[in-house]
Amino acid sequence: MRQFFAFELEKMSKDIQSKIIKEVEALTKDKLWKENEWIADYRRLRVVAHI
Repeated sequence: MRQFFAFELEKMSKDIQSKIIKEVEALTKDKLWKENEWIADYRRLRVVAHI
């Protein structure tokens, strides 16, 4: 969260940031917590268009 949404979180108070992060952790822990670390499964696509 802090890495991918730093710009958005920066606009919020520390208290609100903490609440949001805790809620996201609660909603995603079953799928993204593996043994002792968070696994963020994503793909980066790079596209070059030739016109």
